[in-house]
Formats: sequence, C-alpha cells, structure tokens
Amino acid sequence: MPNGYKLNFVIPAGEPGPANGLNAYGGLYSTNQQSINLNGVAPITVTLDNVMAQSNIDTTANNSSITITNAGNYEITYRAIVNLNSEGEVSMSVQNGGQNLAGTIETLTLPATQDTVLTNTVITALNNNDTLTLVISSGSQLDGNIEAASLVVKKID
Repeated sequence: MPNGYKLNFVIPAGEPGPANGLNAYGGLYSTNQQSINLNGVAPITVTLDNVMAQSNIDTTANNSSITITNAGNYEITYRAIVNLNSEGEVSMSVQNGGQNLAGTIETLTLPATQDTVLTNTVITALNNNDTLTLVISSGSQLDGNIEAASLVVKKID
C-alpha cells in the first residue's frame, strides 16, 4: 500500500453465540480396593464413595449413583481397574434403574492376578430422574478386587 493512505472502516460483529460450556456434569469415584464375589447370576454395584465436582446433577456417594436432573444427550464414561483371583470373563456396564444402558457393556476375559482396565464411553439420551450406577457381572463364579473405579457424565447439548 502506498504511503499516505488511511483505511477507516468497521467490521460488524454478529450476535454473541451460546456459551461454550457444559450445562450439566459430574461423577463419582473410588480409590479404595473393594472385594468382589461374582456369583454368575446377579450384577454387583461398584462402590463409588467419592463425589467429583458437579453441576445440575445429583450424585449420591452412599449408594454409588448419579441422578440426572436436566434431560438431554449425555456422554457417559466409566473406568475400573479389576484384578481377579482366577481367569474369567466379566462384564461391566452402566445401568439406568437396574437395566443396562445400550452401548455401555464391556465384556472381556481377564487374566488371573493381573490388573486390567475396563473402560467405555457412550453418548445417549437421558431423562430427568434417570439414576445411573456402575455394575460388574460374570456368567461364572469369580472373585477378586476392584482397585479403583469412576463414573462420569457430561451433558453435551
């Protein structure tokens, strides 16, 4: 641009968009080792006795559950470190009111006496008062420990 020219204009800004943040989130976790005795029939609720930061959900550490208070689409993530006394197949899932949520079931054959991480992430629609718990089960009689576990939800719309 040659010397002596001065540009004077304004670029109009549009209306501000929505805030980029999570409208609802939270979780539960446990770092205490918990013994498990899988009976081949009923799933066991994983004890999650610590509350993470939260907003617009209810977390209840004494019953290891998360209750949704703001319906919408949520990302659900869980992680658990499991150590069995003998090799066997286990399944972990998130349940809503006692029923497995689609896509949350992770089934693996775990080796004996070795820490193995079970983890999964799904996106699903949840309603007000849906109550989520993390459960572990097996079709066989197995025992061992859960070394640590967590369950996290984030509303994404």
